Amino acid sequence: DTYYDSTPVASEAVLKAIKEHVAEIGGGFVDTKGLQSNAQANGNEDIYHYCREALHILGGKLFEKYLEVLKTKK
Repeated sequence: DTYYDSTPVASEAVLKAIKEHVAEIGGGFVDTKGLQSNAQANGNEDIYHYCREALHILGGKLFEKYLEVLKTKK
């Protein structure tokens, strides 16, 4: 979120392109906005990886999107 918030115009352009491409190939997009990094949740220096709680949330979102995409493939 930090990078996105600091570069909203560029970030929106990239997200729009990703979402369009994913739709074209019949995939699904999962938003990660609001998920915390290890640094945010645990106060360490790891700004690149999601924290444990965020990974659980992301896993649920990915599974739901997977089921949604499967329904469109039948």
